[in-house]
Amino acid sequence: MRRIATVAIAIAAVLAACGVGTSFPDEVIAAEATWLCDLPRFAYDDASAIEAELDQILTQAAVPRSTYDEFKSQLDERPELRARVAASFAEICREA
Repeated sequence: MRRIATVAIAIAAVLAACGVGTSFPDEVIAAEATWLCDLPRFAYDDASAIEAELDQILTQAAVPRSTYDEFKSQLDERPELRARVAASFAEICREA
């Protein structure tokens, strides 16, 4: 796992240096990583509670929902975004 995180960080650094993937700020990436790290830790009574938890994470990160939704719509098509999320996920979940 550590090797994958190291590779993801290196890829993200190279892509950032090339100006790729800079359309979304680090706060959006960190919000997604936090969401991925926190989601499995909780049990929810209904789907609305899941959305409420995500909204809370976005609010704490000062990320508008519209920006997050745009980010999510591009995530599948942009490997550099996935690499940034993977690197942030490794960092955030290690600290949690």
